[in-house]
Amino acid sequence: LHNDSFEAPVERGGRYFFRKRLAGQDLSLLCVRRGLNAAEEILIDPLPWSSDHSASVTFENVSRDGRFVFYGRRDGGQDEITPRVLDVEAKITLPDAFPKAQYFGLEPTPDNKGVYYSRVTPDGPRAFYHLMGSDGTNDKLIYGKHSREREDSYVAIVGGRHLSRLSGQLRFRIGKNGDLCSEREGERPGGGRGQ
Repeated sequence: LHNDSFEAPVERGGRYFFRKRLAGQDLSLLCVRRGLNAAEEILIDPLPWSSDHSASVTFENVSRDGRFVFYGRRDGGQDEITPRVLDVEAKITLPDAFPKAQYFGLEPTPDNKGVYYSRVTPDGPRAFYHLMGSDGTNDKLIYGKHSREREDSYVAIVGGRHLSRLSGQLRFRIGKNGDLCSEREGERPGGGRGQ
């Protein structure tokens, strides 16, 4: 490539997050500007991840206040990623663990205490709640327990960034092969409908 390329920025808490690939480079960087006219800072550079430059960074989401960035490591162009959480202030990746899988979305709660995510499992698509600071082994299944959806289906979380306006109620978009089939109500982390 002969020109730098940029993805559209996402603004959260007065910060602008985006991916950028420099002319002549194989991989995109995950960057932030701490204001519209502020200098660019590199948050994640995937170059050291693999000697052949086959590992890349995905930009999944940002917390409402701009404190946490949810990103993924993709190896060799696979559909699956390994999501991670970066503390933007400390510039450190947190120990929170998510399994390598194909994800349909990660949506942090407004209070940064948890994150909702949906991904493919051996039983089909499922949605979970992850408590921030945990290793992920006890993430709570919140949608799909009684689902008979096939592998080519998806479950996307709708409105995760707007949970306070929805009184904590989640909605899920269910589809097959990219076509929307239905939208259903979910539950709050403490219990409720949707499984």
